[in-house]
Amino acid sequence: MTDHDAWLETGEPAAWEKPLRILVFLHALFLPVSIALGQLPAYPLALIGLGLMVAGRLRPKRGTPFLRFILLFLAAVAAASALGVRPVHSLLKMDRFVLLALIPVMAVVIRTPDDLRGVVRWLVIGITLKAAYDLVRFPVEINLGSSLFEAGNMRDPQFYSAGLLLLLGMVGGRRWSLRYPPVTVALILMGLALLLHFKRGAWISFFGAVILMSVLLRSRKPFVAVCLVFLLGLTLSPVRERIGMISQEFTGEFGGRYELWTQAAPVLIAGHPQGMGWKAMTYEDLLPLCEYVQPGLNHLHNNILQILAETGWAGAVIWVLWMGWVLILAYRLARRATGDDPDLQAIGVGVFGAFSALLINGLVEYNFGDSEIFMLMNLLMGMLAASIIMMRRVSEPAPH
Repeated sequence: MTDHDAWLETGEPAAWEKPLRILVFLHALFLPVSIALGQLPAYPLALIGLGLMVAGRLRPKRGTPFLRFILLFLAAVAAASALGVRPVHSLLKMDRFVLLALIPVMAVVIRTPDDLRGVVRWLVIGITLKAAYDLVRFPVEINLGSSLFEAGNMRDPQFYSAGLLLLLGMVGGRRWSLRYPPVTVALILMGLALLLHFKRGAWISFFGAVILMSVLLRSRKPFVAVCLVFLLGLTLSPVRERIGMISQEFTGEFGGRYELWTQAAPVLIAGHPQGMGWKAMTYEDLLPLCEYVQPGLNHLHNNILQILAETGWAGAVIWVLWMGWVLILAYRLARRATGDDPDLQAIGVGVFGAFSALLINGLVEYNFGDSEIFMLMNLLMGMLAASIIMMRRVSEPAPH
């Protein structure tokens, strides 16, 4: 019997469980703050997890509900890269896939509702700290001459959106309360930071995810609250100006996304039906296909189109099924967890909302290819896998 089998049958943790759980908490805390800090516990966590799998002490088939999709996608990436335009370059860019091992590791070491709340708590704390930093950084940079719309970036508002949705899941599931000052402070800081980055994709994806969460919760309160905040935001002239700039995305003059999607993507996909290879696309590939391409741009600003161009039709279909299955499992968790499992319900709602927001944002950004967002997705999937294992363990009859 392996350590993992013993944990399943007796409830006794394996010797390596506690230090790995601490690494998970540190990863959740550090990831929003800095990619370097986030990777510091992530890679040891993933490598140790892989070692335990090889040694037979951790069996991912029991801990990862979507393992088959991960393995199939990695196979499609490897095949497309081997046959692609820059095989060596693609191979050197695949190291991040090691971090997918965090998912089965979390499914084992995050073994109680308190552990789950701990992951959410540390992640929200990290995102809140980053938000507080941005609320200081923005005025300083603007005072030094930076443009209001250029002070932000594409990555951080996606963290703020995910953090807000996880927090709303915990509040909607009545695990946390807005009457608790740290929760209210986190909500305000993340909300302000999301606004100040002036990234329309993050705004739209957050709004869309709130609608989906409201349907899941069968409550209009989150939707009404966000609508009121949106109307309040429209009273600010920079918000109205930024929304009015959406039309630029449909012109070639500014290198808008529409030209990438309708001109560059079809040519690249048709020319490489088996895929160009992971991270093989370059600025030079896009330059002759569009009227204007932002200097240094090497992607299509869309997850599905980019993955289709890089990994071919096989990789794109597998990826879509994988992402869809994550949402289905989160939805099922939120709906099937009983009143005796309020933490699992809250986690299901929060993960469903946060993951939905990232995928919606991925319609206008290639966020799956961003290291920080990729790690955030892994963290959310690990939380979901751990929750599903907990629910299975509760519903299964105890061994005699």
